[in-house]
Amino acid sequence: MTTPITTNHVQGRRTVRYESFDDILADAEQFAAIPTRTFGNWSVGKIYQHLANAADVLIDGAPFSAPMSIRKFPIRLCSGY
Repeated sequence: MTTPITTNHVQGRRTVRYESFDDILADAEQFAAIPTRTFGNWSVGKIYQHLANAADVLIDGAPFSAPMSIRKFPIRLCSGY
C-alpha cells in the first residue's frame, strides 16, 4: 500500500480554464492520445470518471434533489446579507 500524496503541496500541476465544451473535449482527446502521469492519489481512469460525472450533471442535471424541507426555504450563499 502506498502513502497518500498531500496534493496541496504537489508541484507541476497545470491550471486549466475551459471556455466551451469543445475545449474540454479537445483537452480530453489530447490526453487520451499520450501517456499521462498523475500528480495526486487518483488514477487516470478515476480522473476521467470524475470529469464524465461532472459533465453528466452539467448536461442532464443532478441525479438527486434536496429534500422538500430545504427546497421550501431558500438559503443565501453570500455572507453579509
